[in-house]
Amino acid sequence: MHRVRFFILPILFFGAISTNTLLTSLGYVLPSKLDENRQLASMPKYSGSIETFIRQLDSFVSDNFAFRKPLVEAYNSLLYRVFNSTFNNKVIIGRDGWIFGADFDTQHSLAPRTLSDEYKRNVRISLIERRDWLAERGINLVIMFMPSKLSIYGPNYLPSALRFSKEQATESEQVYDFLSRDSGIQFIPVKKAILEKSSAIQTYYPTDGHANHQGTFAAFNSLIYQLRLNFPNEAPSEYPPSELKDDYLEPTSYGRLMGVPFKDLSWVSVPLAGYRQRERLAPQFAELAPVGVRARYLTNDQAPFVKTVLIGDSFTNRLAAYIGEVFRETDVFNLNNVAPTPELKFPIEYLDKVRPKFLIMTWVESRLVECLRPCQDAFPVENPAAVRQARLRRLFLEFSVSKSDWQGPRNGAVLAELRNPGQEAIKVRVNGRSDVLKGEMTEIVIPAMDKAYLFLDTDSKGNITPPIIEGNSSIKPLQESVLIPLSAL
Repeated sequence: MHRVRFFILPILFFGAISTNTLLTSLGYVLPSKLDENRQLASMPKYSGSIETFIRQLDSFVSDNFAFRKPLVEAYNSLLYRVFNSTFNNKVIIGRDGWIFGADFDTQHSLAPRTLSDEYKRNVRISLIERRDWLAERGINLVIMFMPSKLSIYGPNYLPSALRFSKEQATESEQVYDFLSRDSGIQFIPVKKAILEKSSAIQTYYPTDGHANHQGTFAAFNSLIYQLRLNFPNEAPSEYPPSELKDDYLEPTSYGRLMGVPFKDLSWVSVPLAGYRQRERLAPQFAELAPVGVRARYLTNDQAPFVKTVLIGDSFTNRLAAYIGEVFRETDVFNLNNVAPTPELKFPIEYLDKVRPKFLIMTWVESRLVECLRPCQDAFPVENPAAVRQARLRRLFLEFSVSKSDWQGPRNGAVLAELRNPGQEAIKVRVNGRSDVLKGEMTEIVIPAMDKAYLFLDTDSKGNITPPIIEGNSSIKPLQESVLIPLSAL
């Protein structure tokens, strides 16, 4: 009996190795719910270097042997459930099954962070540029910043060694306060709505970074309330009577990072009479949509004839299900996989053709970050040149000395922007046309490290004296110009 026990372990080990080798050679992988959130190595092809081929083959076998996924899943689950730990430094394991992201948007510190006035001013300018360009086309801009999971559940479920300040305004609240003064932008206070909802029902997934269906529904209801309040004659309908139904998210984002097959429960508000929206064929201008966009086109014959375009990141995936129930037509653009260029992130050609009543733009709050290093898709967003022109055109009309006598094109190009990056003030003398500056020599003083704008009439005849610039500056040659006060910028 002792000799039998002596051979059991080697026999089991040899059997396991042999079975794994046989199954791997046949290409069979044991089933598992594990999603490793990466591309596994593929079978290499010999390219003339035996050393390279052997390294690639080793990677392939390591990633694809038959027992790999069940073993990795078992190991990671043991590490989390027994030792409350993980090897992934991009997550924080909180209390009571809650997990949070640990990247903190390149800042290496817990949010919220106090945003500088200069940063908030630049955010304001970038959004007003979009508002003005859209307003020229009869489109209303609506802004939604989805609050971070930390700002809703961090105070209750972060580890005791970490603290999230409930007293300090989050980044989106700081921007909301700054924008709401005079920007004229429909800015939806999403965090307030989700906080109120979270006192009655869970609004974020415990092991994922996104709001669940009820958090999204709270944001949606806040949006619809604002639109119906401010646009009573063109507002969408109310969401139909509904009931809650179970819905599961699997795999979750943090589960993929940790290598643990989490499954989070949520509850969807399903209309009692069934969904009224349906997918429709892509419109004729669909080819103008950004390359890489994940687009959906919805229609609802029972909703008021109001067209909207919803643009954003992964938050749009759940929000679209509710938006489609209250608008006649909804175009949904998820820009997560779109290259970070101004023309693609704000698709002006498509919007110019479609011209919806509302453009709803959504971002996660983590976009509002003063990066310590360049970070993709962070605010303030950069707009295409044509969009920047719209704000300058509006300022030109508002501050022209004789707007009633202005004969130039109201939608003409604004060709110059004066910047002063130096340490000393500069002076600009402009000889203006009689109906703009009354024919007087005008001296403009631009403070150091600041900027003002000089505007051109696109119908200039070339007989006006160009400005004389004294000091360090960056400016294109000008002929006719109007000064916009710095306070208006």
